[in-house]
Amino acid sequence: MIDFILRFDDPSATSDHSLEERIFAVLEEVGIPATVAVVPFRPDGENLIAASPTNALHLIDAHRAGIIEIAQHGYAHKYMGVTDADDPSEFYNTSKESQAQRIIAGRNVLEAMFSTSIKGFVPPWNTYDGNTADILSELGYTYLSGNYVTPLTSKPEIRLIPRTSHISRIRQAYAETKRRSWLDTCIVAIMHHYDFHESHHEPGPMTLTGFKKDLEWLKNQPGVRFSTLGAMADRLSVSRCWSIHKRRRIGNGLNWRIKKHLPNELLLINPLWLYLIT
Repeated sequence: MIDFILRFDDPSATSDHSLEERIFAVLEEVGIPATVAVVPFRPDGENLIAASPTNALHLIDAHRAGIIEIAQHGYAHKYMGVTDADDPSEFYNTSKESQAQRIIAGRNVLEAMFSTSIKGFVPPWNTYDGNTADILSELGYTYLSGNYVTPLTSKPEIRLIPRTSHISRIRQAYAETKRRSWLDTCIVAIMHHYDFHESHHEPGPMTLTGFKKDLEWLKNQPGVRFSTLGAMADRLSVSRCWSIHKRRRIGNGLNWRIKKHLPNELLLINPLWLYLIT
């Protein structure tokens, strides 16, 4: 079975709502759900605008229609520093107290807006630290979807379900799963507004028409199950997600001659040696 999860980052009070509505229309027409990582607050000069029914009703409508699942995308997608690898971050290496305050404030906004519990967290730029994972588990979040490289020293009590691919690489990711069709596999493909040519700010290489064609193509492939991060978290235990995280970190540290035999676009749900013999 191939689980395919689409993660759409950055919708907010001030994002491109027209494009978002067109994306949701494609998802509804094709019949594929998506996890949408919503930014709770966005800057407005020196102030912050909270997402609300007044400024983002289309997100509420899509959620009520069952087209999208809502996850929390940090606090205000604000640059607060860099990781040890020089990647931008809103949470990495900031105090636990500060992180907790921002996470709770963001969750309160989204839960009031969508009238539901927010169980998923997507850190901006996919970067976080051990404090982030610990806070989320203490607050009852179910999953954290970020990167593979965060150097956690111990297993957090939250499911780690990282991104694996990009929406423009659906076909390449499927080719990796098809080669290993006897294994359970999972693709977590991310996308942003700027990936689309129709974006008003940074026209990307992909069109809405091409997006729809790729999703329709994937839907016609055998053995594909379309899911959300929340549904995948229900199927995977905390321990199994921790094993997935460790496998990717071990795989990244292998010699390139070995690493080239490992898949790049999938969650490594199974033991590493099974991928090396396929």
